[in-house]
Parts: sequence; structure tokens; C-alpha cells
Amino acid sequence: MEKETQQEEKKQKALKDLCKKYLCNSLAISVFLSFTLNFIIECLGRKSIGAALSYMVESPLIFLYNFFIIFLTMSIALLVKRRVFVYALVSTIWLALGITNGVMLGYRVTPFTAVDITLLQGGMNIIRKYMSVTQIILLVIGFVVAAVLFTLLFIYGPKTKKEIKFVRNFITILVLCVCFFGLSKYCLAKGMISTKFGNIAFAYLDYGVPYCFTITMIDTGIDEPENYSEEEVLKLKTELDKTTTSQKAKKANIIFIQLESLFDPTLVKGLELSKDPIPNLRKLYKNYSSGYLNVPSVGAGTANTEFEAISGMSIRQFGAGEYPYKTILRKKTCESTAYDLKNLGYTTHAIHNNTASFYGRNEVFPNLGFDTFTPVEFMCTGERTQNGWVKDKVLTEYIMDCLRSSKKQDYIYAISVQGHGSYPTVRSEETPNITVSGENFTEEQLAGIEYYVNQINEMDQFVGELIKNLTAYGEDTVLVMYGDHLPSLGFTEEDMKNNSLYQTEYVIWDNIGLKKKNQTLYSYQIAAEVMNRLGIHEGNIAKLHQKMRNTIDYLERLRMLSYDILYGENYLYNGVTFAATDMQMGIKHPKIYNVFANGSGIYVTGENLTEKTKVYVNGEKVPVEYSGRRMLRLDIEEIKTGDIVTLKLTGGRKTVLFVSDEFVVNVDDATIDEES
Repeated sequence: MEKETQQEEKKQKALKDLCKKYLCNSLAISVFLSFTLNFIIECLGRKSIGAALSYMVESPLIFLYNFFIIFLTMSIALLVKRRVFVYALVSTIWLALGITNGVMLGYRVTPFTAVDITLLQGGMNIIRKYMSVTQIILLVIGFVVAAVLFTLLFIYGPKTKKEIKFVRNFITILVLCVCFFGLSKYCLAKGMISTKFGNIAFAYLDYGVPYCFTITMIDTGIDEPENYSEEEVLKLKTELDKTTTSQKAKKANIIFIQLESLFDPTLVKGLELSKDPIPNLRKLYKNYSSGYLNVPSVGAGTANTEFEAISGMSIRQFGAGEYPYKTILRKKTCESTAYDLKNLGYTTHAIHNNTASFYGRNEVFPNLGFDTFTPVEFMCTGERTQNGWVKDKVLTEYIMDCLRSSKKQDYIYAISVQGHGSYPTVRSEETPNITVSGENFTEEQLAGIEYYVNQINEMDQFVGELIKNLTAYGEDTVLVMYGDHLPSLGFTEEDMKNNSLYQTEYVIWDNIGLKKKNQTLYSYQIAAEVMNRLGIHEGNIAKLHQKMRNTIDYLERLRMLSYDILYGENYLYNGVTFAATDMQMGIKHPKIYNVFANGSGIYVTGENLTEKTKVYVNGEKVPVEYSGRRMLRLDIEEIKTGDIVTLKLTGGRKTVLFVSDEFVVNVDDATIDEES
């Protein structure tokens, strides 16, 4: 019996030693955590444990490659004594990435990328359209609790008692990095992974979330072409310069409207609509130049379609998941349709019924050559959707203001917002104008589709009203309208009659008799096509599209010009870049006529007052109640002679868009008649 007891004790000791050896071993812990995190992240990204298991079985090398990425970040623990803290911190970061990606895929088709982190400042302006107040509060509480826990863990958490063999551990990490580099080269050579994503949503599924997210962090800009040199650039420029704008060119007003998430829902197989949601656009498609427009994104990415349409550059020549609006265009000017038309005397305007700072447009548009920018802060917005987006019909007034503000021809680029998600998953209790049905879709999908269809029906009404105004105005005008991407409503390529999630439609209306021409275009070609129809040949990028669109090396030439303009030596312009415009915010500005008090309160009267107008009395911001574009009620007890009142419009907390002239109050005991 004693002998058996001793043997049992030996077995238990051996088991304890084994557990101690592996459970307390840093590499073993790193392997376990990395494998587990990788699997969880893929479950979240694929919205299914089964799909993650299939991915792991069918693409084991790709799964292990992504495991290796996480494992490398865990290996940092070898260099510190607070290893538990490092494991917890690194694991939380990776888990947060996976959760964020899963949540974002619930709202849009495009996965979470590193660029989305840079969009946080602008994204905070619309977070309430995606999350309830309760969810936002819980999120903030979660961040605070996490910060407290990590602080306590760092201070009081366990530390390894063994002396750290820093040199040996550093060499171990170095060897792991070399192995990872070699594995990366092998996987790239075999085509198992790629550094360029034609479809970023599919790339995340094919190559794994950790790898794709990492690539979006380190792969930015346009790669230098192999044959890039001053000689090659100037040779191409000489060929392009053979075509110039003639005196016979039709210099009409040119208006572009990028319609948020607009496409023709009758292209969806099996979807039944009670009536046509876009009758005005359908009539335009039939009678004017139109066709499919190939766009670079689906479900999100408005700014990238916008960038292509304005600059003529292809976003797919940039880094994976990149938004030039958040990278290079923050610090450098860029050849664009706006600059091209300014050379011909056009006045250039941008309009957007959303905030000025979203995607950093207030900083980017001067670098794209716009003279004015009218964002929502300068608008009397009127109706909004149930998600809080400003309805597109407001754009008509501000487009007409731009046309009236200049005696020259105008180039106007307007970005709409009404069709934006997120889309509801429960149908409205009120009977909608248009109802939808379809056996291929869940009730939740149909709720979102029905909401969307009714929004684009109102957008279609806006299009009809705008054309009436342009026709009555009488100036020669070309109006280009298109959707920036398909909505994030869960459609697949198999659902589409045109078998593509990357095609919307465009139409070119005019009142100058342009011949109808139907063709499929890319969004980076559409501006050059419109100018070509008018006989306008300005700018290197535009002329490249006009002259060389059907040549074999067309895209390589486009890449060379784009690289030279944004990242190269600027040989096209002898090293001299475009001058950023001194862009004016808004066409019409808030103005104070009077400040008075009566029995019901203290008021500011004026013109062009908006819901976003802020009032400052003697430099201090005061609460206001919006009473229309001519009056604001101040929530203060008194106003005195000599008080100084100013109006401000701001984009976020720190960006000042406009400050009015000072108004010095002159009243007797701060009380005068309203009529005065």
C-alpha cells in the first residue's frame, strides 16, 4: 500500500512538473493565446464558428500564418517581467480588433481597417446614428473599466521572479521575425497571400483578419512604377499636350451629384416592389447618356468614389483599404477636375449635407482646388430621416446659390447623404409609400430594404425638382448623377441581375443637346468623359483618360502620373505643386441684424441662421433655441448695452468654420420692442 502511495505521489508530482513546465512557459502561453485569439477573431469576422472551422481546415497554412502574426506580438512578453500584463494587454487589443470588425460588418460590407481608426474623429459625429445612447454609455463605461483594470494589473499584477535573459530572448524574437519574413516571402510567391486587394471584403475572408488589418496599417500610397523617371514622365506629357481645349469647347456649368448608396433596386433578383422608386431617374436613363458605373467599394467608402470622380485617379493603385482623404491629401495638393476647370475660368464649389469635418473634407477640398465649400453647418436643413441624416432635397437651394454667386461658369460637386445606413431591421408601423417583398430575403432584410427604397424614392423626387430649377434658371448646364456604392443590405453577387456588387448607375442630363451615348465607365473616368463630350481637354489625368483609355498600358500610365503628382518628383509641373485654394466656407453666412429683449426672452435676429449657429456674448458661449433662419432665442437672463455678440459655426469642438462680425448691443436697460 505504501509503495502504491509513493507511486501515486510520483505521478502527481510529474503531472505538476509538466503543468509548471508548460503552463508557466512564456512560449507555450503565447502559442495557446495566439491560436485561440486567431480562431475567435475569424469567428467574429465570418459570423459563424462553423465558417471559421472550415477556413481553418481548408486553408491551414493561411490560418497558421495569421497565428504567427499574433504570436509575434505576444513574444514581446519575453523581454519584460510583467508578462501577465503584456499577455492581457495584447490579447485585449487583438480581441477588440476582432469584435470591432464583427460589429462593423454588421453595419456595412467593408471590414475594419487601420484607416477606420483615423476616421474616429469624424466618425464620432455620426456614432449616434449607429448606436443608442445606452450603448454609447456602456461603451464609455467599458473603456473606463478596462483602463482601471489595466492600471491595477500593471501596479499589482504578478511579475516573474526569474532573471530575464534579455540577450537570449531578444535573439529568439529576432529569429522569429526572420522566420516570419521568410514565410511571408514564400506565401507571396505562391500566391497564398497578396499585398493588393481588389475586393477588401473578400481579401479578409481569403487571407485572414490579422494579416489584412496589418497590411492596411503598413501599405499606403502608390508604389513607384519600375520605369518612373523624368524622361518617361515628360515623354508622356508631350504626347498628352498634343490635345488642348479649343475655342469651340462648350463651357457650360458642370454639376456632379454623388447620391449616397443609390442604385436601381429592380436589379435585385426576386425583390418585388409595389411601385417604381426612381421614376425620374429611370426617365433620365432612357433619354440621356447613361450606363453602369464601376465603383471601388460596396456598403461604405463614399470618400473613395468621390476621390476617384474628382481626381481621375484609381483608388486600387493605392494601399489596401486606404482613404487618400485621410492620408496624402491632408498635406498635399492634387490635380483634379476643379483645378482643370479653374484654368478655364470656372468657379469651383463643393456641397455636402453632412458635417464639414467628416472625412476631413474641410481640410482636403482646398487641396483639390475648390473655391467654396457648403457643408451642413451652413444649411437650414429641414427634414431628416429617422436615422438623423439630412434629406437631399435641401441641396437644391444651395446648388442654385452656387450658380447665382458667380457670373462665370461653375463646377459644382455635391455629395448627398439621405440614402445612408444604418438601415432598420424592423418595419415601420406607418404604411410606407412603397412596400417590398421577396422570398429570398429575411424579414429583417426586407425591413431595411423597404426603408432604403423609400429614401431613394425621395432622393428621386429631389432629382426631378432640381432639374426643374436648372431648366428655369436657363444657363447652359450639364448635370451628372450617380451612386457612390451599393447599400449595406446584405446583397451578394448572386442576388444581382448584373452579377456585380461594384456597379451603380450614372446619367448625364444636359440642356445643350449633347448626343445620347450609353457606355460602362469607371468612377475615375467619368469627369474626363463629361469634359471630352464638351470639347474640354485640360489636365494630364483627364487627357490620359480621353486619349489612352483603350491602350494596353493605360493603367500603368495612370499609375505613373498619379505617383508623380502625389508621391514623386512632380516632373509634370517642373517640381512646382498646385497652390491650395483659399477656400471660403459657405456661400451665404450668418449675419446679425439686431439683439433685443421682450417679455418672452432675449433674441438675435438676422439672416442665414442655421441649426448649427452658436452665439457668444462677450466671448462666452450661451445656450440658444433655433427659431428659423432669421431668429435665435438666447437662454440668458439679461443683455446690456455694450455687450458684444458674435456668431460662430464650428465643425466639431475645435474646428472653427466661420465667425461673424461683432455686434455691439445698444439698448435701454436691455429692453426694446420686437418691431425695432
